[in-house]
Amino acid sequence: MPTPTKGETYECGAEVFTDAWRQQNLHVYIFALLFVVFDVELALLAPVVLVAKSLNAPWLVFVEVAMFIVILGAGLLYAWRKGALTWE
Repeated sequence: MPTPTKGETYECGAEVFTDAWRQQNLHVYIFALLFVVFDVELALLAPVVLVAKSLNAPWLVFVEVAMFIVILGAGLLYAWRKGALTWE
């Protein structure tokens, strides 16, 4: 290696002034996980809503979607009550 800087973790030609590994706050991961859960919820519900008009029993689709949202809402309420959504 021509210079010691070339062997650093994130080599960009500049001197490293802090350690590359830092401990991340756990709340960042909890918020990211909740975002992914509700993002996947929307990705799963969009096709169901679009197909619901062509089915013979649209009320059944409504009941299934409502149950899905209630279960996710219960999870969100649980996370809120446990204090997972508070930022310190």
